[in-house]
Amino acid sequence: MTNSNGGLYIAVVGQYGNKTDRAAYSLLALNDGPFFTMVALAIFGAMGFVDGLFSLTSFIAVLLPIAVGMVLGNLDEEMRKFLDQGSSMLIPFFAFALGMGIDFAKIIEGGIPGIVLGVATTLITGTAGYFAFKAFKWNPIAGAAEGSTAGNAVATPAAIASANAGFANLVDVATVQVAASTVTTAILLPIYIGFLVKRLERKGVTLPDDYQTESEKHATA
Repeated sequence: MTNSNGGLYIAVVGQYGNKTDRAAYSLLALNDGPFFTMVALAIFGAMGFVDGLFSLTSFIAVLLPIAVGMVLGNLDEEMRKFLDQGSSMLIPFFAFALGMGIDFAKIIEGGIPGIVLGVATTLITGTAGYFAFKAFKWNPIAGAAEGSTAGNAVATPAAIASANAGFANLVDVATVQVAASTVTTAILLPIYIGFLVKRLERKGVTLPDDYQTESEKHATA
């Protein structure tokens, strides 16, 4: 629940979001891997301080491209337009890779607990994101798009166990449950997003036009 599917997020906001929503993915990449899971376990006293809780290399690997993109985009208007086109071009590839990676056998292997984990991830995380974004008058669909489990989250249980041997006996069952959650959210989240979009449309909200940034409104005008 702390590691969302970036490809699914891009696919959703590519249709229902704006440039700001797509650009947010670069920062959302911070939740890749076991970092936030370790932080949560440490806060609740289940992890303690362990080696690998904070990886400077991983942190720089995420932030450096963001910093370079910000500098280039603000120094050169043509470079900004060129880089902006890339986010839209990647959407079909994200969606195709997502579909190719769905293994229905994982749902059976993970059993009911894995399915429940996936449903909870979509409904709890997605709904919380929806209403949090709505409260800030941001595009609520972008918040709901975080209600998924990333494929690389399957490696999180093993990473946690390597940091704290007390979790070693849970690795196998947790791994298949996370895998089941990955497949479940990949199927359920688009359906849930469709429901939320219809709900907004009944209220007269047009996506993504009603959540354009000021710069996008000027560009459209």
